[in-house]
Amino acid sequence: MSKSKTEESHDETRGHKVPLLESIPSQRSAQPAQPRFEHDPLDLIEDSIRLLQILPGNDEDLVRLEMWNTAVTESSYVCLSYTWQPSHPEHEIRINGYSFTVGERPIPLLHRSRPFWIDALCTDQSNTKEKNHQVRRMENIYRTLKNTVVWLRVLPFDLLRFFQTTVDIVAENPSLAFNQSIKPLSIPEQEQLRQQILQLYSLSYWSRAWIAQELLLPQIVMVNSGEWVLNLDTLSRIVLRISSEFGIEEEPSGLCYNDMFERPISSFRVSHNEQGNESPHRRERRIQAHSLPYFVGPFAKSGCSDKRDRIYALLALATDASGVGVDYDIDHIALFR
Repeated sequence: MSKSKTEESHDETRGHKVPLLESIPSQRSAQPAQPRFEHDPLDLIEDSIRLLQILPGNDEDLVRLEMWNTAVTESSYVCLSYTWQPSHPEHEIRINGYSFTVGERPIPLLHRSRPFWIDALCTDQSNTKEKNHQVRRMENIYRTLKNTVVWLRVLPFDLLRFFQTTVDIVAENPSLAFNQSIKPLSIPEQEQLRQQILQLYSLSYWSRAWIAQELLLPQIVMVNSGEWVLNLDTLSRIVLRISSEFGIEEEPSGLCYNDMFERPISSFRVSHNEQGNESPHRRERRIQAHSLPYFVGPFAKSGCSDKRDRIYALLALATDASGVGVDYDIDHIALFR
């Protein structure tokens, strides 16, 4: 049986058959690859950083950002602090019109009107020299920003409503705040609240090494979950009271992050940010209390993709770390010696 002409043709000059479908050029041209984003070099002599801002017209599929270099002292910005998800699946965004891939859509759209700084995006992670520069200047970066915004994604609505009710009562009568907010709850509702607090504790966010400086250095830290916003100092006091009432002793993600929930986080920020007005005796006590070993112990099991960050993430906080250099060219064993 002879084959159809649509299946093959005969090349008389070469004496062999050529599949006709393969000999017809494709009518669909290949899409050109989207140019990849590359960071403009920073001025490593000065305290320079990069900032981001969401461009108008973003849809649910593609986030478009503008990034620019600037001096720390000349800028007004917020820090966005949250847990980066694994690199798969990857999501594509656009920075200055060029393609860039991230582990997830990183920008809550509520920040579209303000310049912000995210270390994972604003620092060229492939440039060791630049990483050394930026990590060494983290203290200036966090002290200059307007505030840190903690993004916890979506917490249970009932838990958020309880927090908001407590905050509203505090405004009217601080001494009755906790009793008045928990009194209307039934036994099942109280158990549900207890489980939700445990859920809050278990968030992987609290296990990040870098939250130490992201939460302790700025004057103001706000927690966001969906459209809900609450000051971190207020949140920590409420959670402490609930934990005490229900006998919750679990630590967030096993991190032993005492400054977060076991006492108001503001206690550290006040002492750290009033260094210029303290007496010599108080200064000596602060230096001893906030030494690098003081922080290294609690954060020894903190989560980070690079083991060296268990030291580097704490340098901006420690009073005795001025002589510790940042060098991502040395391995973690040499650093920990």
